Amino acid sequence: MTVDTAASIRSIQVGTPATYGSEGASDPMNRPRETAFFKDPIEGDCFLGETNLEGGRQADLEYHGGPDKAVCIYPIRSSLVTG
Repeated sequence: MTVDTAASIRSIQVGTPATYGSEGASDPMNRPRETAFFKDPIEGDCFLGETNLEGGRQADLEYHGGPDKAVCIYPIRSSLVTG
């Protein structure tokens, strides 16, 4: 059996910082926090700059974005169905 190992881009997604949570929430995980974790897919070409993708920004520049962290890539594993 031959397995295709060619790489392809299936989706490009970008996001911008937004605040989530509620003031005064008793659960610390529900308190206000800024994050750019949530992304939306884009259509067409996208410029990859030194610090991020065009249209995207990071909430925490200490750990995200910049020349060494501008892109996060997730592999999609193909499942082989045997019968």
